[in-house]
Amino acid sequence: MLTTQATTALRPNQRSQLLSAIDGVIEPIPVSGVYRFGLFFVAGGMLLLAVAYLVLIVFTTYGVYWHATHNYHILTQPGGGIFRLLLYFGPLLVGPIVALFMIKPLFAPAAVHQRPRRLKQDVEPFLFEWVDRICKAVNAPTPKSIRISCEPNAYAGFRRGFGSLFSNDLTLMIGLPLVSGLTLRQLSGVLAHEFGHFSQGTAMRLYFVIRTLNHWFAQVVYERDIWDMRLWYWSKRFDLRLSWIFYLARCVVWITRWLLWGLMQLGNMISGFMSRQMEFDADRYEAHLSGSNEFSITVRRLRDLNIAWIHATDDMQQFFDEGRLADDLPALIQSNIDLLTPEHRRAFIEQQHQSESSLFSTHPSDKERIASARAEEATGILNLPESHKNASATILFSNFKRLSRATSLQFYRENLGDEVDKSDLHPVEELLERRQVEIDSGKALRRYFQTEIPIFQPLPLTDDANEAPTAIRETATALRDARERMLAKLAKYETLRERIDKSYSVMLDTTAALSVLRTGFRINPSKFNLKSVQRDDINDRNHSARRALENISAQMLPFESAAGERLSLAMQLLRAPKIVSMIEGGEDLQTEMEDLLPKAQFLNGLMDELPTFRILYAGLAPLCEHIEGNEDNQRLIEAILDRTEKMYNRLKLVYKALGKQRYPFDHAKEDMTLRDYVFSIIPEPDDLHGIVGVAGEMIERMAMLQVRLFARLAFIAEKVESAVGLSELPDPDQKEAEKQKTAAKKKRVRQNVKVGDSRSIEVD
Repeated sequence: MLTTQATTALRPNQRSQLLSAIDGVIEPIPVSGVYRFGLFFVAGGMLLLAVAYLVLIVFTTYGVYWHATHNYHILTQPGGGIFRLLLYFGPLLVGPIVALFMIKPLFAPAAVHQRPRRLKQDVEPFLFEWVDRICKAVNAPTPKSIRISCEPNAYAGFRRGFGSLFSNDLTLMIGLPLVSGLTLRQLSGVLAHEFGHFSQGTAMRLYFVIRTLNHWFAQVVYERDIWDMRLWYWSKRFDLRLSWIFYLARCVVWITRWLLWGLMQLGNMISGFMSRQMEFDADRYEAHLSGSNEFSITVRRLRDLNIAWIHATDDMQQFFDEGRLADDLPALIQSNIDLLTPEHRRAFIEQQHQSESSLFSTHPSDKERIASARAEEATGILNLPESHKNASATILFSNFKRLSRATSLQFYRENLGDEVDKSDLHPVEELLERRQVEIDSGKALRRYFQTEIPIFQPLPLTDDANEAPTAIRETATALRDARERMLAKLAKYETLRERIDKSYSVMLDTTAALSVLRTGFRINPSKFNLKSVQRDDINDRNHSARRALENISAQMLPFESAAGERLSLAMQLLRAPKIVSMIEGGEDLQTEMEDLLPKAQFLNGLMDELPTFRILYAGLAPLCEHIEGNEDNQRLIEAILDRTEKMYNRLKLVYKALGKQRYPFDHAKEDMTLRDYVFSIIPEPDDLHGIVGVAGEMIERMAMLQVRLFARLAFIAEKVESAVGLSELPDPDQKEAEKQKTAAKKKRVRQNVKVGDSRSIEVD
């Protein structure tokens, strides 16, 4: 746990004491001759790949010249007039276009990156002193500038790119989430890692060349500019007598880019091994500064910060949707670490493929890095005094909070536009309180229903929910009965929920496949999770999925009816003054319920529209993928227009139905309506991309609103049930976690018994 010294300025004697805590200099990590030769070999290989590209350009250009000067006799041959003209003038027209498209990446401007905020040494003197001390410890040059950003990352690099390659002109970038999320020891280790790269001057410079060439190949292969758009436009604009030139040029450019893609993959493969080795070497510097044990803690902490960053972006989106932004983004990121679960970490590792490094990986896996650092068995030369052993890295800054807020505003303006104003920023503490309300409500939703109610299966709320109970005792008894009926149907409902999700997927996949087949195109069955490409087979599968959905929905109704009745009865009881008086904050909850319940009932009625939007989108999306090159395909265009028109008409119906209903939650804009929240814009009838985008946004926002509404109602209903003597149901997520933990424990016991007893006795 980090100490609270972050906002306290250090006294001069404390700074001197801390600077002296870096006791000694790390012995340079030896670079073997084989390793150095490997770097030269890889750098040379990358340069050869670049030369191969230049040779390809020269060959193409010379080929056009040679054809023009040596094959002109084609024009003098008898017969085949048009064919001879095409054979001679075709390469003369296509060749220069292809050569131009191969040459233009050489002069393409570098991608514009956001420039991190630069710090002044006279404002942050201790940070500069600390960085200088670490550089001396790892025998690396001190950076000429230090910059900061709001991303959980740190790196050191050549300040002016190739212009600094043969000097020690370095720059350091520190992500403020690392500062707020790491201890002083941990951040110092991270910086030692970055500067460790530069302690091996020649190797780092060679790797800079390698990495730059890799980025350049990626830019050549993937980036498109106005000339690519023009070539596509010309191939569509002109008559076939002229457009064939541009079609052929596009084909040759496509082939050329595939060749370059191969060169890029080869470059990544031959440079990946050396890149991983450099990371291992830099890790050794970190381990020898902060200690091998601290290294493993830091690696896991950095992983958590990256997961927290992803979750913080979701928070930012929700806050922004309600007209607010956190005034301290690093603090928002930091707050998400405490919310992480083992499932979050496991999903992140799987998504990032971090369990093992691959042939193309530029970095080793966390597991491999930790094992390598532990092998060093380093205690670390950073011997912090007892008073600062767990100090936050924020003590390096004179006023971290103020700096963090200023950098957050800069981040928002760079990513959301200059129109972001200081008035849009709200205290992060206030937004975290709002988020905690949402978290508590989400947990209540899971506890109350003991399962996840599918978004497109809205719970039926009774009309009686809007009236006070005629008899409290009888209503409470009915509530108890509804709860017992719901729980009795829970096990079957869980099975049905899995089945309905699968049926929905099959229905959407087959709908998408059929929409493509009906326009005359072939399909890749694996793309749509199909075994057959026969239209009749797919049609039968689609009808079966639709029938299954109807059947499963009917079977799910008893649980949903009992759950809806239970919730409705709780809302009834909260209208009784006696029940209100038994609940802490009962009057506030009653007021909130009276506002939210009509909105939940209203949205419930509109949710029936969303499955239709999903079906229309499922059929439209794969058709749009076939537009390029098929603009004259009448069947395709008519199918797209038909689905777009249906989607637009339904959008208008939902837009009209939302009317002037007030937005049910607190919004920075006081007069926000449901319509304004759900629909940021209304596209024109012929705006295909606009209609698809708005439909997707509408589905997402309506689904989120329904979940939030029912979560708050479930939270309120739990309080009502407690007031009438019903105990809170257990957390199903906790039950599942305990179940998995018990199963894992039993598995370990079995394995231990088998290892220790040749008879392999199993323990149940």
